[in-house]
Amino acid sequence: MRFEVTFRNTQATDALIERAEKKFAKVVKHLKEPVEAHMVVHVEKHRHRAEVTVNAARDTLKVQEETDDMYATIDRVMHKLERVARRHKERQQDRWQQNAEAKEDGFTLADALEQLELAERDELESTVNHGG
Repeated sequence: MRFEVTFRNTQATDALIERAEKKFAKVVKHLKEPVEAHMVVHVEKHRHRAEVTVNAARDTLKVQEETDDMYATIDRVMHKLERVARRHKERQQDRWQQNAEAKEDGFTLADALEQLELAERDELESTVNHGG
C-alpha cells in the first residue's frame, strides 16, 4: 500500500497526514492489492477541498469533498471513498457469483455454441449418410 498526500495553498501538518492515513487504512481492506493512493488537499479562501484517487488491481476510484473545515473534509472524503470501495467490491463479488451460477446451470454462451455446433454437425452427417 502506498499513500501520498499533496498540500496546495496550505501547510502540511503531521496531524492531518496521520488522520488521512488512519482513515485510509479502513478503506484498504475493501480493495485488492497492490493499492496506490494519492490525496490532494488544497485551500481556496474558506473552502477546504480534498480529492483522492486510488489505483487498485486495475481499478481506479476517485472521490472529492469540500467543506469549511479541513478535518471534516478528510473525514468525509474517506467515508465517501470507503462507500465507493465497498460498493465496487460487492459488485465484483456479485458478478463472480452470477458467472459461477450460470456455469452450474449450463447456460453459458460457450456451452450453447458448442451444443449448436454439435446439432449442426449431426444434421450435416445425417444428410450426407442418407444421400439427402
